[in-house]
Amino acid sequence: MSSINSFFELFLDVWQSGIFGINASQIIIGFIIFLIFYVLRRLFARFIIGRLNKIVLKSKTSLDDTIVDVIEGPLKFLPVVIGFFIASSYVDLTNQIQNFVDLINRTLITIFIFWLIHQLIVPFAFLIKSFEQKLTTALVDWTLKGLKILVIILGIVAILELWG
Repeated sequence: MSSINSFFELFLDVWQSGIFGINASQIIIGFIIFLIFYVLRRLFARFIIGRLNKIVLKSKTSLDDTIVDVIEGPLKFLPVVIGFFIASSYVDLTNQIQNFVDLINRTLITIFIFWLIHQLIVPFAFLIKSFEQKLTTALVDWTLKGLKILVIILGIVAILELWG
């Protein structure tokens, strides 16, 4: 009987001190918050895209339709970023771990921003394609690929700068 009591006391101690001194219930609740945002990401994207599609249907240009199509991926990623931020804000972390989690949050936000910029190059292609009369098609295609590569490189550099 005393071994059961000592096991129960040890279990409560581990539950309260948890991992890295974080309460296990806080970790579980933070994980549930993140999962809720992860599961709702597709619903969020469909809602926003649906609203944007209603707005762009009123216009006669195809540029705004293309913009709405290309931002769907980053919009699905945004709830994941927000969910991780809220979940990590809920959990009481030590200063060292909090600094690490802040770097992860900044990295996720940076990835979102540069992914969005990368995706918006496709609609920007409509503007550059208007120069095809003055420039060759190959040069226009090369310029668009160069812009995409430049955005990727700048995104990687920004993330590496965050991590020192």
